[in-house]
Order: sequence, then C-alpha cells, then structure tokens
Amino acid sequence: MAQLHHPMVNHMWSSGGVNEDRKSVVLLVWQDNVVLNDGRWFVEIQQSPEKYNAADDKNGRNERERHIKLIEDGYDCFLIIQIAVDSKASPRSRASFQDRDLRIGGEIMTDENGRRMIEMVGRIEVYDFVRLEASGKS
Repeated sequence: MAQLHHPMVNHMWSSGGVNEDRKSVVLLVWQDNVVLNDGRWFVEIQQSPEKYNAADDKNGRNERERHIKLIEDGYDCFLIIQIAVDSKASPRSRASFQDRDLRIGGEIMTDENGRRMIEMVGRIEVYDFVRLEASGKS
C-alpha cells in the first residue's frame, strides 16, 4: 500500500488506504466475495449488517465506513484482490494477492442480503498506477 502511495493506518486492522492529494482510495477485498450480477462484476466491500455489527473489529469497521463515504463523495476507487488461506476463518489470513494489477471500482450498491458491493469496471496495471500517482494524475 505504501508503494501505491495509499498508506494504511494500521497493518493489523486496516483494509485500505487513502491518498488525500489524489482523492483516491485503494481497498483490499477478498476473491471469494467477487460475484457476477446481470453481466457485471461486483465485489463485497462491507458485510451484511448482521455480520458487520457482530464483527469484533471496531477500528476496521470505522475505517471501511470512512473509505466508502469518500468513494460516495467522488474519490476514485481501486481494488486489490486478496486470496484467503481459509475463506471460512475469522479473522482471515491472506495467502496471496494479485500484485500485477488493480481493479477499478465503480458504482456502489447494496445487494439483497444487505452487503455493500462495488462494481469492478476495469483494470490498471500496478506499474501504470504508480506512474500515474507519481505524475499527479489518477
């Protein structure tokens, strides 16, 4: 995240980072939460209210709510897809992540289960993303 110029607040509970100068957010998301809906790809960015409120991670919840608010207010969103060691574990551990490209986030919607989802509308290679960040463009 630091190499992407979107530092995390805390490496224990943060799930994304913000670059205030560029008005952009980079979120960590889980591969098993990617869904196809009416020909459009979405990924969960916030669990259903029951799971979300029961999670023992107040700092992480507050930060994710801030990230979602920034995106809704017009910040660009980019997504890093992570792969869990065990997708049923809580908390999860990351086995790996897609390090060659970022997904570009689009519209945020709420699904029928109350989960907040963001559409994945494209990709950008990490190399190009870092170059754009360095040049002051996002």
